[in-house]
Amino acid sequence: MPPSDSDTAPVNLNDEDMAKWYARLAWEKTELDPQYEHRQHREGLFWHDPDLDGLNDTDRKWAIVKMAFRCIAEILNEYGLLHYFEYFLAKGVTCPWKLRMITEKYIKTKMIKITDQDEIDRILDAAGNHMRNTGPFGKEKAEHYRFFHWRYGDVDQLMLECHQGRRFLSEKSTHEKWLTDQYDLQGPMHESVYTFEYKWDIPKADHADFAKYDEEKKWLAATSADGFMFLFPMIEGDRCPPSVRCKLIHSMPCTDFVVDWKSMRTISCGLDNKCVLLDLEKDEVVQTIRDGHAEQQFHCVDGDVDAGKLAVGANLGWCKVADIETNTVLMSLIGHTDHVRQVNADWDQNLVVTASWDSYVHVYDIRSAKLVTKLVGHNNICEKMEVDFEQQLVLSTAMEFRFILWDLRMGTLLKRYETPGHSPNSISVDWENMQLATGADDGLIKIWDLESGETIRSLDALHDMTLAMDVDWKNGTIATGSWDHEVDLWDLETNDHIHHFYKPRRCVTQVRMSKCDEHRPRYSADEDDKDRRRPLALPPPS
Repeated sequence: MPPSDSDTAPVNLNDEDMAKWYARLAWEKTELDPQYEHRQHREGLFWHDPDLDGLNDTDRKWAIVKMAFRCIAEILNEYGLLHYFEYFLAKGVTCPWKLRMITEKYIKTKMIKITDQDEIDRILDAAGNHMRNTGPFGKEKAEHYRFFHWRYGDVDQLMLECHQGRRFLSEKSTHEKWLTDQYDLQGPMHESVYTFEYKWDIPKADHADFAKYDEEKKWLAATSADGFMFLFPMIEGDRCPPSVRCKLIHSMPCTDFVVDWKSMRTISCGLDNKCVLLDLEKDEVVQTIRDGHAEQQFHCVDGDVDAGKLAVGANLGWCKVADIETNTVLMSLIGHTDHVRQVNADWDQNLVVTASWDSYVHVYDIRSAKLVTKLVGHNNICEKMEVDFEQQLVLSTAMEFRFILWDLRMGTLLKRYETPGHSPNSISVDWENMQLATGADDGLIKIWDLESGETIRSLDALHDMTLAMDVDWKNGTIATGSWDHEVDLWDLETNDHIHHFYKPRRCVTQVRMSKCDEHRPRYSADEDDKDRRRPLALPPPS
C-alpha cells in the first residue's frame, strides 16, 4: 500500500501513462533475444564476481548495495544529472532496475524539485535507454545494468540483511524520510511484472528445442501449488537448464503426477478434483477426468498410459479407479476414513495399495473392489509410501519420526525404523540394494540402510522443507523440490549440486525425472500388451 506519511500525493497511473512507459521500452520487444535474456536470468543465480571474493556475507551484501548506487551515479553522470544523485536515492531509485520504472507522472508528483522540462526529458531518456545495447553505454555495460538484479539480488532486501544497510536505512529513512515513496515508483511493475506472460512465458526457441533435447531422453518434470507442470532437459554442463514446457493444467494446486517417458505423457491430479492426461511433446491436454463430488479433492495418483488406467486418492478417504481412454471412473475403493495420501497400483496383479491420514495402509483387489489387507502399525497420519510388487514389500512413513517395512503378501510388519527429528515428506526406495532416501522439513536428504536401519549419509539440499524427491539409483542422482519453490538435481555420492531448474513460483509439489532405462518400452507390442489396454470390468454389485 502507498505510505500514509508521504509529503506528496499518490501516483495513480492511467492507461495513457502506461502507454508512454511501454513506448520508451518498446526496444525490449524488438531488439532483445528472449532466449538469451531468459538464459542470462537463470545463469545470474550462479554469477561469480571476483571483486566480491574474500568478503564475508555481510560485507558482500553491502558491497553490492554500493555497487548499485554507483550504477545510478554512472547513469546520471552520462546524462548530466549527477547533481541529483542523492535525490534519486532518496526517492527509491537504488538500482538500475528501479530507474527503469520511472514514469513522467512519478517525476512530476514525487520528484518535485525537478521542474525543468529538459531535465525531465533527460531523466526519461535515461530510464528508457540505459539498459539498451545500442544506448550510450554499449552492450557490456547495458547488460550489467539489465541483469544486475538477477546476478546480485534485490538491493533493498540486501540493505535489510546487512548491518551497514540497516544503519543507512535508520539514518536516512527515519530522520530524512528517504525511500518513503518506493511503492509509487514501482507502479509500472504492478502492471507489467505480475502479468501471466512475464511470469510463465517460455521463449519460442526454448519451446521448439524440445525435439533436440528429446534425443537424449534426459528430462525432469515438476509440478507446483499454482497448478503448473514444468519440463526441463537435464543438459550436461548447464548449471541452470531452460524450461521447455510450462503448462497450466489445474486450477488449484497440482498434488501429484506420474510420467510415461516413452510417450512423453503425464497423468496428474489436483485439488480441483481433476485428473489430467498431458502430452508433453504437443504441449496439450489430451484428456480430463473429473468426478462428480463437489467437495472432493485429489491428493495422489498412479497410472499407466499404456494400460489406460489410473488410481487416484481423494480427501474423503476414497480411492477412485478410472479408465483413461473412456474418461470413466470405474469404481471407488472404500475403507479409509481420512485423506488418501499415496497410491500405488499393479495392473497385472490387479492390486492397489493406499496410505492414508487415518494411519493405515490398505491393499485392494480391483477385480472385486474389495479391501483384502489392512496394515496396522502407525500411530499417526500416514504420509508417503512405496511398493515393490515383485518382492511384495511396502515401505510407509507417518508423521511420527519413524517408517515401517511391511510384507505385502502376509500382511505383517517386518521392521520398524526410528528417525529422530526427521519426519519424511517424500521417499524413494532402492529395492535392489535395500536403501531408502528421505526428505523432510529440515531440508535434509538422508540415505538409510534398510538392513541395519542406520543412516548412511546426509545431503543438505539448501532449501526449506523438502516436499518432493525422485532418485535415479543407478545413475546416482537425486532430484528435490521444496517449499521455497526450488527444484534441484544432486550427485548422490558426492553431494555436489548438478542442476538448478528455475521457473516455479510457488511450493513444488512433485518432481519426476527420466531414469537410465525408463525411456525404453516397458512392454512389447504383443497380445499381452493388447490385453493390458482392455478397459477394467466394473465390479459386480454388492
